[in-house]
Amino acid sequence: MNRTTKCGHNPYYAKGLCRSCYEYDLRQRNPEFAERQRENCRKWSEEYYERKRAVDNEYHKNMPYEQKRSHALKSRFGITLAEYDALATTQGHKCALCEKPQAELNRPLSVDHCHVTNRIRGLLCRKCNCGVGMWDKNLVLLDEFVR
Repeated sequence: MNRTTKCGHNPYYAKGLCRSCYEYDLRQRNPEFAERQRENCRKWSEEYYERKRAVDNEYHKNMPYEQKRSHALKSRFGITLAEYDALATTQGHKCALCEKPQAELNRPLSVDHCHVTNRIRGLLCRKCNCGVGMWDKNLVLLDEFVR
């Protein structure tokens, strides 16, 4: 007999849920269980570091470029690929500082952001992004020196 789940996923696991929804619910109801899971995961990752790294590398090697890029933008800056493209369009697909067209560059424009507030300031070519990074670092050092 094939039972349907409350969450709409299949197959049925427990309490009317699929396995991932049941475990999510369990972690929400029982924070100690969630902490034990995190600790066990940390220990396993340390013990089997090389194995985990090999599996991760294989997974990422087979991932399409657009998916890698989308994941990197979301995890680093909290923006989607569509938001990146919209920002590039508003800048005319040029670096915000030197105005060099993206077509002349070997790589996509870098996302420039404030490391303190995480606010995105614009898209820059690699050379300008490195320069702004050094400038920001010097301002922070100067600010600490003045105090």
